[in-house]
Amino acid sequence: MQGFVMPFSIRTVTPEDLPYLTAALDRLNDLHHQAVPEYFKPAAEIRQQKDISLYGKKDMCFGFVAQLNERPIGMLLCHIRDLISPISAQRKIGSIDELYVEPKHQSKGIGKALVAEFEQLCRQHQATDIFVEVWEFNQAARHFYQSVGMATHIRWLRKSI
Repeated sequence: MQGFVMPFSIRTVTPEDLPYLTAALDRLNDLHHQAVPEYFKPAAEIRQQKDISLYGKKDMCFGFVAQLNERPIGMLLCHIRDLISPISAQRKIGSIDELYVEPKHQSKGIGKALVAEFEQLCRQHQATDIFVEVWEFNQAARHFYQSVGMATHIRWLRKSI
């Protein structure tokens, strides 16, 4: 049936999710590396340097998994922290570190549901904002985050020399 979306669920990450999280991040990091290889390391190199096992274990580091028929189809890794800056008012913020939905399950509301789950958690912890970094080349991600109500708040410019 065209247009029919199977019901999916969202839950917090468990240690058993580590193989899926690792594979999903490899796919995500490969997309970035292929798009801008001069800035993004290969997925295997990132995997050796980034410890994702802390999500769900370390204080204020969280992870969510979207699943369909008990199989993971997407994930969001995030944290909540105090934003302390010499120029900004202090506030508690949520930060999306990684968001990935399997390609065949994209555009079905899964990413939006993952972000909504994190937004609810942020509200419970009295966070006032959610932040995410998106590279300019990643039009799909930029449009997605705009669709969940996020807007550009700063531009970080560079010049290659």
